[in-house]
Amino acid sequence: MSSDGQPPQIHAPTAMSKRNDQSHWWRKLFSSNWWWYGEIDPDPACLPSLEKRPRLWRPRVWCGFLVCLIGVFAPTLSSLMNYDVPVKQDLQTLYGEVITTNVRNPHMQIRLTDGEVVDAEFPVFVTYFGGFKTRLFEEPVHKIVLTCKQVVVSGNYLRFVPFKRFRIWDFSCANGAFFAPRSEVQKNWTYGRFKTHAAIAALCIFGFLLMLFERFLRERKDHASKN
Repeated sequence: MSSDGQPPQIHAPTAMSKRNDQSHWWRKLFSSNWWWYGEIDPDPACLPSLEKRPRLWRPRVWCGFLVCLIGVFAPTLSSLMNYDVPVKQDLQTLYGEVITTNVRNPHMQIRLTDGEVVDAEFPVFVTYFGGFKTRLFEEPVHKIVLTCKQVVVSGNYLRFVPFKRFRIWDFSCANGAFFAPRSEVQKNWTYGRFKTHAAIAALCIFGFLLMLFERFLRERKDHASKN
């Protein structure tokens, strides 16, 4: 009840007040203080000293970024750079002997007739560490290939990689123990390669964003002036 005996007037929210409320939400969204400290205008006396305030560029963050770059992003980029099937005219032919084999790439080492040892593999996703299997070179086959004293392989050297590795598009043993024609190798590579590359690329991006988000939450928790 007001002093003049009239009931108090209750005004509905005006368009101006609604805009103010909305602008307050947008201020939060674009306020670094709100993201870090939970307040748009925090009390400076409650904030940590400048050298202890949140920094996404701390050394541990850069270490995580370098791990992602060298272990995930760079191999993915290299694999995309070697995504296409080369034309037959661009293939090289090597002659030699298989000296070691592995079910994961690089699938074999070949000693060429001039004595050079080449790491070779069938087309799979490029990795700098570890490797991928292929159905062309499963458990029984990679042991049989060791009996090949004379092999003929056609392929090309991988591009945009920090190592020298030969990608096999056609493989045959002189003794007939193993034979992988170009048509079969190409079919095995092109089937499902888009899904594989898309999935790994998406995993790279998601993992990196997750790392940044985790760091942000930890920094915010350490430096928030209120919950």
